Amino acid sequence: MKVILEALKSVMYSPIYFLLTLVISFLTLIFVILLPNFGLISQVFGDMSIPIDLKLNLVKGLLGGITTNFSVFSAAYTVIISLFFGINITFVLFLLKKRISLNRKVFATGFGGTFAGVIGIGCAACGTFILSSILSVIGASGALALLPLNGGEFGLISIGLLVVSIYLISKTIVQPAVCEIK
Repeated sequence: MKVILEALKSVMYSPIYFLLTLVISFLTLIFVILLPNFGLISQVFGDMSIPIDLKLNLVKGLLGGITTNFSVFSAAYTVIISLFFGINITFVLFLLKKRISLNRKVFATGFGGTFAGVIGIGCAACGTFILSSILSVIGASGALALLPLNGGEFGLISIGLLVVSIYLISKTIVQPAVCEIK
């Protein structure tokens, strides 16, 4: 935990990285909230007879879906995943910009944690969006209902993987780029 806090201090000290984290987290959260309604949104925005103010009001109204389509539990882990996703991406970008030679394992974990975060996002009504879509192809989406948290387990696993990813990337950020002198 200390390593993560040190990395957060050194990366988020720069207003650019702090703002980048907030923007990525916020856009991820908006994407997740609007995801179940992309068909409706594309249909409404594709209709030129609907005024733009009504289109924007629709999107604004759909953003309130986090209070109606999500349980408190799924809304909480969705917000946490979005925040950790933003931190994870910012850390990876920070390392790439600093041109630190990345250990393949740490780099792969960073993107693995990000992928897990995307897979685990979901709501009470739909379960995990992306995972449900993948599993429905093989007819296994009903199996999510058999789990004690109805698929919320994947959100918790995603949080865990993102924390591991952030920890490993934090170690790379905090450790010096040269060998220690003994």
